[in-house]
Amino acid sequence: MNKLYYSLSKRFTYNILVLSFLGCIVPEESKFEYKEGILYIDAFASTDVNGSFVTVSESVFNFDRLINEPITGANVAFRNTETDENVVFVEQDGQYLAPQDFVVVPGESWELLMTLQDG
Repeated sequence: MNKLYYSLSKRFTYNILVLSFLGCIVPEESKFEYKEGILYIDAFASTDVNGSFVTVSESVFNFDRLINEPITGANVAFRNTETDENVVFVEQDGQYLAPQDFVVVPGESWELLMTLQDG
């Protein structure tokens, strides 16, 4: 009797779990407002050699899908706010990279300077 009760109880629990998961799926309309032309800038100033980079992309529709396309041809630099030193980045493979000897010292303050190709 205990084995039969255990087997029925186990099946009942399994069926309840399966039915509860099936009942929880409710299609929902997307509530996001997708827009073209939004600029995304990801800039990182690192204390490690070759760790600093900047990526610039723009949201565009491509075959009814919103993607971020890299923006090339920009002038990108970091400026030390205390010493007014500018470090110019070089474009490479869709990213803007700092010179190989550039590192940030903890406590320094840097700002991003960028001009897109269209001004």
